[in-house]
Amino acid sequence: MKKALTNTRVSVKLRKSEYREEWYLYVEAYLVVQADKPTLQRVHEYLNRTITTPIWDKSRNPRTDKDGKKTRGCQNTQNHFKIFSC
Repeated sequence: MKKALTNTRVSVKLRKSEYREEWYLYVEAYLVVQADKPTLQRVHEYLNRTITTPIWDKSRNPRTDKDGKKTRGCQNTQNHFKIFSC
């Protein structure tokens, strides 16, 4: 029997809507041990909240993917939380 790992990481992320100019807010947890599955899982839980006007954080360096596309984290100070999408 495998030992359950205690280093589950949780992050709050944004996903762009395909049809509207808004972002969906969700929580992603990975390295989750589920009783009915033999392998570690990545779990997404959507919070039924949307953000229509994200304020992108210009103080962070943008991430660059393999295609050369740059992405930045989001910061929404109006609702008193910061969201950094990866």
